[in-house]
Amino acid sequence: MVSFGIFDDDLLTRRRALDPRPGDILIDLVDGELACKRLGTSDSCTALMSGNSDYASTLLDGCVVAV
Repeated sequence: MVSFGIFDDDLLTRRRALDPRPGDILIDLVDGELACKRLGTSDSCTALMSGNSDYASTLLDGCVVAV
């Protein structure tokens, strides 16, 4: 998450937003694991974009998405 300005030992807080927008950083549950990613697009699909090149982005189209 360094590319998003989030570093080791930073404290993240969560504000429940009913309308997350592209560019927002989300703390989300993906396949049963917590992840912190930026909401964005990839190849015209909605995606959770990774801020770490060691981790792939997650495409959301066709997935169950709940806020």
